[in-house]
Amino acid sequence: MKNVLILPIGLSIVLTLGSPSPAGELLGQVTDLLTGSAVAGAKVHLFKKQKGTDYRAATDYEGKFSIRNIDEGSYDVVIYHPNYLKKHAKGVEIKLNQATVLNHVQLTMELAQSPLVEQQELSSRYGRITGQVLDKKGNAPLADAIVRLYSSDGKSANIGARTKEDGKFVILTVPEGIYKVEISYSPTYHRLRLKDVKVEPNRDFMIDIVKLPEKLFEEGDTVYVQDPCFPRK
Repeated sequence: MKNVLILPIGLSIVLTLGSPSPAGELLGQVTDLLTGSAVAGAKVHLFKKQKGTDYRAATDYEGKFSIRNIDEGSYDVVIYHPNYLKKHAKGVEIKLNQATVLNHVQLTMELAQSPLVEQQELSSRYGRITGQVLDKKGNAPLADAIVRLYSSDGKSANIGARTKEDGKFVILTVPEGIYKVEISYSPTYHRLRLKDVKVEPNRDFMIDIVKLPEKLFEEGDTVYVQDPCFPRK
């Protein structure tokens, strides 16, 4: 028989009898909230503040983790990754000879949200990327779409922004280099990817209009780029 406890932060905890571990055990999987992909290398910290007891683990390439031989009791859990916001859970009950499974642990990308300020001074070492994201079918602005930068080898640069109510975004102080840009809105929309976005010091890379199509209606992504790189005045 399984007992299910739903935590306020959205973690579903399933207590399963018959764990092979003589003590308690904590299992789970961590994924990206937007893409659903596994988050590898996330740190899982299980602890009791009063007694100073703690256990640690890291997720594997499938986003899975396991902590065994845990003393019975009530614990706090913190799950964190350098590119994501921390996830907290309190009152996680660990019982002897049972496994506690954290289901649907979804992390939100931590992005540097920059205000749209035209007079922002740029360092001689940095450029910026600006643009606007619209719905392809109705041309309506898409607020809170996520713009992420990746290095040319595909690794996250931990730089990005979210669009405002008018669909516009700006990423300030982007280090000089060549990037890949991924723009996503929700699981019902296609993601758009741009390659070879070259950021130069004290210059703007302008992605003028990005139109994201809904998966239910159309296939393919469209992007219009005007004056991709020009000096700031």
